[in-house]
Amino acid sequence: MRVVIIILVFSGCVINAGSANNKKSRSVKKIERAQTAGDAILRYVPDGANLLLEFDLERVRKNEKVGKAFESGSSDLSMVGVAKISTLVLAGFHVGTKEAGMLIFVKSKSKPEETFTRVHGDIYVAGPPQLKKRIAPMKAHPKQSILGDKQLMALRAGAMPEKAKAASFRAVYNIDLQQQLGLANIMGIEVAPSSLSVWADVADDFALVAMANSRSAVEREEVVRAAKRWLFGIVGSEVGQAYQLAKVRPTVRLNSQEKTTVVVATIGPKSLSHYIEGLSRK
Repeated sequence: MRVVIIILVFSGCVINAGSANNKKSRSVKKIERAQTAGDAILRYVPDGANLLLEFDLERVRKNEKVGKAFESGSSDLSMVGVAKISTLVLAGFHVGTKEAGMLIFVKSKSKPEETFTRVHGDIYVAGPPQLKKRIAPMKAHPKQSILGDKQLMALRAGAMPEKAKAASFRAVYNIDLQQQLGLANIMGIEVAPSSLSVWADVADDFALVAMANSRSAVEREEVVRAAKRWLFGIVGSEVGQAYQLAKVRPTVRLNSQEKTTVVVATIGPKSLSHYIEGLSRK
């Protein structure tokens, strides 16, 4: 389904690219948005993460249109037992460097696997011991969590529409200047954006907003060209063929102003229904 496709493509790009946190080098205005499923977990994520991927699996699972398709395809994401999980958050630290590490947080009614330990209530975590040790103080001092990183939180909020009340998927990636080369190679451009923010949701229709911030208008134009290549290229890719993206007719708008590039993709109710029905018949 389309939600899973966006998750796989975005996750693959950012995890392979690598980055280091540089939250002090740029200032971003505070943006207020509705809380989504990942917020309950972020209070336990240690400060210093520069990559967050948030999945509201329960919201997708309960959706009348895509729920069954998601359940049938959930074996593709079986590494943490998707069937038991309502919310999944991946927090990356120094991704792509020798110090790279990732914490996997889940909200689940039961312990997912032996590699997971309880954080609080129905929230569990898996990851390197040195990162897990940093979680303990968060229980008493949530302001020391990633929620205290005002810049990353503003970037995270940037792609989410003002009137949106929920999200099936959210992502934010704050990219250090010295670590942009890997992402630039993946995108096929000379200079990668300084940050990426993604919001996606599925209700009776599907909508996605992806926002890339650049350091100059020249870099922005590079990102615009890369976005166009990506939008066309994904259809012919192995993932695109496997999920029959050629049959999807999304409405796509690409806007750019000053140093920001925004991609908005929507699939109407009828098109989404026909697409899901086609996948179910595979």
